[in-house]
Amino acid sequence: MCEDVHSGANCQGNYFRLDCKILTNVAKIATLSAMKVVGTKVLKDNLSKYLRMVREGETILVTDRDEVIAEIHRPVHPVGGRVSRWDAFINDVARKGSITRARAGNAPPFALLLKIPRPEVPIVLDDLLDLIKAD
Repeated sequence: MCEDVHSGANCQGNYFRLDCKILTNVAKIATLSAMKVVGTKVLKDNLSKYLRMVREGETILVTDRDEVIAEIHRPVHPVGGRVSRWDAFINDVARKGSITRARAGNAPPFALLLKIPRPEVPIVLDDLLDLIKAD
């Protein structure tokens, strides 16, 4: 474990301490999304800020005395009448990094979208797919 730095009394199988020079049992798969780490007191003092971050798709790790004790993220299982199965599925896939959810406020107004010029010639989907496959 961490015999080089300290007795290892505080080190446990899959965990590591920040003051150790040797990391044991490091995760074998990395995710592209960075997780925020926050202590319990800071979380309590700024709860609405961190809940807003979770709503936007961020994952928050909560620590108590340098030990991760909780993980806050969007629900990945349907909650009776509150989260639909579809939303739970999308949250789970987004958490794994396969998709990125749109952030609120970034979409242009619908009236602006209606002003986008339409193609003059109708598009035949089969021809378009053949063109894409040829590339």
